[in-house]
Amino acid sequence: MATARKFGPADVAQSLQRRARAGAATPAARIWLALGTVYLLWGSTYLGIKFAIDTIPPLLMGSLRFLVAGGVLYALAARGGGVARDRVGATQWGAALLIGAALLVGGNGGVILAEQYAPTGVVALLVATAPLWMAIIDRVIFGRRLPPLVIVGLVVGFG
Repeated sequence: MATARKFGPADVAQSLQRRARAGAATPAARIWLALGTVYLLWGSTYLGIKFAIDTIPPLLMGSLRFLVAGGVLYALAARGGGVARDRVGATQWGAALLIGAALLVGGNGGVILAEQYAPTGVVALLVATAPLWMAIIDRVIFGRRLPPLVIVGLVVGFG
């Protein structure tokens, strides 16, 4: 039986140099590209909702949006072997249905309905305050002190 060759920092550096010579994006560039994509797509969600509810009933639009997204994610998991590896039973489907319905109706359903009456920017700003509310609830109701890094994260996140 052959032993596996160890892969160390020198190998990583060589691999990055080969990729750079070949014109491939560096990991840092790929990370910034991924972050930019997330910011652009996530930031345009509320504008997309605003345009969509002009022609489609709000909750139908939200339901279709998540049905398509769930189908795509399930297909990707099945293709990668995740579905066969992690069998899902009735308990998991029931929990997913309950949580999904609560999020769709209570969370995103509320956002979609709010977009009919409030400006898109206001709705997005209110949704962005969720981490702040979680920190306040954790402190006031559960009496937990906020660690300094949490406070820094909240300030940077809203800064």
